[in-house]
Amino acid sequence: MEVLMILVFISLILEVLFCSILMLPISMALRKKIFEKLNAIFGGHTFKVVFRIVVFLLICVFANDMRESILTDKKLHSSKLEGDLTFADRQAFHLKLFRSQRNIYMSGFCLFLYFLIYRGQKVIGELSSVEANSTAINKQIKQNQNTLEDLLKKNEAYETELKSLRKMEKEFKAMKSQAENTNTEYFKLKEEYEKLVGKKTKDDKKKD
Repeated sequence: MEVLMILVFISLILEVLFCSILMLPISMALRKKIFEKLNAIFGGHTFKVVFRIVVFLLICVFANDMRESILTDKKLHSSKLEGDLTFADRQAFHLKLFRSQRNIYMSGFCLFLYFLIYRGQKVIGELSSVEANSTAINKQIKQNQNTLEDLLKKNEAYETELKSLRKMEKEFKAMKSQAENTNTEYFKLKEEYEKLVGKKTKDDKKKD
């Protein structure tokens, strides 16, 4: 049991140091690197098995010491044994109670920090995934914006060309109308000329 509590104590010290490092004013990128390394360790099947075993042992230690603390406290304050206990017995019970309570705090805090670090690693992993998706979406949005700008530029070019074609169409219609009017005037003048020529021919014949 003492060996197990020494391991729990070492684990607690390491967890406190790790949490203290994370509480330092370091950059978010460095924290992400730390948790990414943890994710590489925590993500394996072997660690999941080890994690369950460690959690099970910590829960067993916590529950056992809780039970020992309650039983020792009852014995220490029991009215039947209170008169029979010597000073040495009381010291032994107090020492046992102290050890049980110490183990409760150590295993409880160790278990709490263990879950805290594990959950923090999961959250950072999810945030990294969301950030990667967000970066991909931003790139896609930027590409869509560039495509939209190209389409708008092409649309402006087409509108300019369309305006030019409409202007040319108006000029063509005006020239066509002018040509039709000129043609009509030409035929009128031709008819008048032919009439004049015919009339002159008749007059010349009468004179003859």
